Amino acid sequence: MIGEHGGAVLLGRGAPYVLRPERTLRVLLVAPRDVRLARLAESRGIEPGAAEERLAHEERERRQFMRHHFHVDPDDPALYDVTLNTATLGADGAEALLLRAFEQRFPAGSARSARA
Repeated sequence: MIGEHGGAVLLGRGAPYVLRPERTLRVLLVAPRDVRLARLAESRGIEPGAAEERLAHEERERRQFMRHHFHVDPDDPALYDVTLNTATLGADGAEALLLRAFEQRFPAGSARSARA
């Protein structure tokens, strides 16, 4: 399994449940709905109305996936070690904080500590 070798980044709503919690920094990235809609419309090249429909569909699918496959409430903040608002922090700010959180979670020789 890729996560057993260390140095892996898994993306997706179910990612926190693929690896053991003691080996994982579980992160949730959030942003206000209007920001997510604008980003979705821009990244997919679609109109705002289509982005609204797409986002509603994706949110429903993600909630169902979490409940069905992992039997968890996706709104439970205890599922994550860190939650960051990318609208206020931006990509660079979120990256800097995540790096610091990783170093705190897996100190001195971070990559080796995460493999243990």
